[in-house]
Amino acid sequence: MLHGTHSRKRSKNTGGNARDKYDRVIPVNLNNSEEQIMCGIVGYFGKTSAEQILIDGLQKLEYRGYDSAGIAVLENGKINVIKTTGKLKNLKERLKSETITGTVGIGHTR
Repeated sequence: MLHGTHSRKRSKNTGGNARDKYDRVIPVNLNNSEEQIMCGIVGYFGKTSAEQILIDGLQKLEYRGYDSAGIAVLENGKINVIKTTGKLKNLKERLKSETITGTVGIGHTR
């Protein structure tokens, strides 16, 4: 499985130029399996409550996974995490009993 994690190697510039340069970006394969497990990630920051925007984004990415879903929203300096197993509908049902007002957040489905 190819993750978005990369290893960067810096070169030392000996030609008198003071700028650092990256020689190459090497993808890191963290799983030798041929199975490709995809997930969906969506983020939001703005002036509107993040909850519904994150859920709408996750709905568009739900085909990437049905194992679990969750959101993390910054509220009053703390991160409020709500997650469920199964399909996105389980998360939506759980959020009916929560009050989310933060305007910065991230959502994930796998």
